[in-house]
Amino acid sequence: MDLDADAAASAVHQAAKLYAEIRQPQKAIEAYQRCIRLCLEPDPQLLDNRSNFKQLFARALYGKGRVEFETSDYQNAVESYTRSMKAFEQIDSKLDCIFILNDLGALYINTGDYKTAKEVSERSISLAASLFKGNESLSLSKYSKAIAWSNLSRSASNSAMIERVSKRAS
Repeated sequence: MDLDADAAASAVHQAAKLYAEIRQPQKAIEAYQRCIRLCLEPDPQLLDNRSNFKQLFARALYGKGRVEFETSDYQNAVESYTRSMKAFEQIDSKLDCIFILNDLGALYINTGDYKTAKEVSERSISLAASLFKGNESLSLSKYSKAIAWSNLSRSASNSAMIERVSKRAS
């Protein structure tokens, strides 16, 4: 990706974030998709070699996933989050992976898949513990873990409630 393509993809990404902020989800998704295409257009192999493009690509996928989640398009949100997670893992951006796992935990709770919500939330807690080891007092460390623990408790209480209702119904 050359400098002009980089600037274009960055500008489109900023526009997508703006559309998401002002609650225009369809335009946000379209802009995120355009940013993703711009990142891949010149040479998809560049994503493997230049972390700044991989990061922009990953952030566009993450933003797209968030908008899809907010509009209850859960299947596409999971796909976008999964692709984003893979890209962030490739550039070793653990903090971004924690954010994605926390969002996935909440998404799975919304779909009623409490087992998967618990699994991704536990993975988030584990990743946060390893990332912030020795710096547990940092606000970001506490915040990341709090979101995951919140997802875990919501998952557990929802599972227990469903189990109680199922027992009453039978």
